[in-house]
Amino acid sequence: MSFIELLIFMLIGVIIMKILFIWPNYDCPIGLSIGVSYLSAILKEHGYHTNILHISESLGVPFLIDELLVKIEKNAPDIIAISTGENHYNDMEELCKRIRSTNTNIKIIIGGIHVTLNAESVFTKESVFDYAIRGEGEEAIVELVDSIAKGNLITDIKNVWFKGDNKIIKNPMRPLKQNFKLPFMDLENWDFQKITNLRRGWVNISMNRGCPYRCTFCHNLSEVQILKQDLGTKGTSNAELHYLRLRDINNMIEELCWIKDNYPFVKAFSFVDDTFTFDKEYMRKFFMKYKEEVHLPFVCLTTINDVDDDLLQLMKEAKCDLIRFGIESTSERICKDIIRRKFSQNKMIAVFQKCHDIGLRTFSYNIVAHPSETREEMKSTMEWNAKLRPSGIRVSLGYPYKGTDYYEVAKQMDLIDETLSFHNYSTYSKFKFSVEDKCWIDKFKTFFWWWLNSYLNNRCSKEYSQLINELESIPMNQWYDEREKICRNLLDVDKMVSRKYKDKKISHYIVPYEDRPDIALLYDNGEVIKKEMLDEH
Repeated sequence: MSFIELLIFMLIGVIIMKILFIWPNYDCPIGLSIGVSYLSAILKEHGYHTNILHISESLGVPFLIDELLVKIEKNAPDIIAISTGENHYNDMEELCKRIRSTNTNIKIIIGGIHVTLNAESVFTKESVFDYAIRGEGEEAIVELVDSIAKGNLITDIKNVWFKGDNKIIKNPMRPLKQNFKLPFMDLENWDFQKITNLRRGWVNISMNRGCPYRCTFCHNLSEVQILKQDLGTKGTSNAELHYLRLRDINNMIEELCWIKDNYPFVKAFSFVDDTFTFDKEYMRKFFMKYKEEVHLPFVCLTTINDVDDDLLQLMKEAKCDLIRFGIESTSERICKDIIRRKFSQNKMIAVFQKCHDIGLRTFSYNIVAHPSETREEMKSTMEWNAKLRPSGIRVSLGYPYKGTDYYEVAKQMDLIDETLSFHNYSTYSKFKFSVEDKCWIDKFKTFFWWWLNSYLNNRCSKEYSQLINELESIPMNQWYDEREKICRNLLDVDKMVSRKYKDKKISHYIVPYEDRPDIALLYDNGEVIKKEMLDEH
C-alpha cells in the first residue's frame, strides 16, 4: 500500500489495527511458518501493523504462559491470530484463556490445519476464540480484519466461522484459484538470521499448492472432502475442485532472488510442497529459470510417480542437492487398508537407481507403527529401503490427527489412546499396541538403522544382525528401567562398529547427529551427507 493509499485509508475513518501472530514451535525442529509469513505480508500490504511471537526454546522463548503474557501485553495488539496444528492446539487454547481473563476486548483468530479439519470442536461453550479461519487464509484474513477495523462486522466472509448471538455462523469455503501470485514473505518480523543459522542456512519456501494423492494420514484428503461439501460439487477430482494450483513462476523466482540477495546468510532453499513436481511440464520451465537466476542448492519432496529421467537430470543441473521421496510403507496390507497409498516397487527401484546414476542424492521418508502394523511389516519397510539405498532415511511413527481418515480408520479399530498427546509427532505414538510390541517398537525406532544395515547383504550385515539379536533380547523391565544407560552403551558400541566398517570403506548407515536421531545417512565410499546440507525438517 502506497503512502497516499494509506492516508486515504486513514482519512475515511478506518483504524489501523495491530495484529500479533502467535506461532507455537517448541518441542520440535526450529523453523518459521510460511503461512504466517504470507498472511503477515498481505496484512502489511493493506496498511496494518503486524508482529509475530515465535514460541521456541531455541530462540529463548519457551512455552511459559506468564512470560508470554508479558510479551503479548508489550505488543498491545488489537487482534491475536494463532496458527497451529493439533500438537500445540491445547496449549494455545490454554494461553488464550489466560489472555481472555485479563483482556475482554482483544479479538482472537485461530487457524491452521487442525482448525480446518475440526472447526466444530473450536467453538464449544467454553471457547475463547472469536473467529476461526478454515483453509487458506490470504483473502479471508484481510476481509475479516477490514471488517473488525471498520466496526461493521460482515457475517458472510467465506472460510470464516465465528460466534454470533448465541450461535455459530458457519461460512463455506471459497473456491480455489489457479495460477496465483503472492507477496514476498514477511521475514522482518522473525528473528530470521538466528532461525536460519540454527537451520544451517536452510530456508523453507512454498511453490505450488495441493496434492494429487489421497493418503489417509494426510490433511489433503480431508480438505478435499470439506471443499466438496461446501462447494456443492459431486466429485472430488483435482480438476473439478482446482485443488492442484500452480504459483506464477516469475513471482516465485523473484521472491527467491529477493531472499538470496537481501539475506546473504541463506545457503539453500527447502521446498515444502506436498508433491513438488506434480505438474512435470510446468516444473521443467521453473527449473530452467531457477538454473539461470537463483543458483542456490535446493531440496524438495515428491513421489516416484511424479518424476522422469529428463526431469531428474534437469533438477540436478538446477542445483537440486537432494530429493525427498515419500515411501511411508512397503507393506502391501498397510498400503491398501490403512494408508491407501500404493506405488510400483519396480518404479521405486528404477527412480532411485536413476538418481544414483546421475549423482542426485535421495532421501526416503518412512512411517512405522501404523495402526495394527506387525513387526514383520515394519521390518519389511527397512528391507526395501536397503534395496533402494537412499543417501538418507527418516523414520517417524504413525500419528492419528483428528479430522483425517487415518484417525477414523484407527478409531474404528479401537487403536487410539486418547489420553496421550505429544508436541513432536516424529517421536511418540498414540496408537495402542501390546506392552511387548510397544517395547519392541521403541527399540526398533531407536536403532532402526541396524535393521537397514542387516539387510544390505554386505560384509557389515552379519554383525548388525547380531546387534539386533542382543537388543531384542534385553528384557522389557530392564529396557525401561535402564533405557538411558542401555542406549548410551549401545550407541558407543555402534560407533565402534561403524568406525571399523568406515576404515574398510564398507557401505552402511549411521546416525551421526545426536539432535536428529530420526535420520540415518549412508556412509558410502568414504562419503556421507554433511550436516550443513541437511534440512532441519
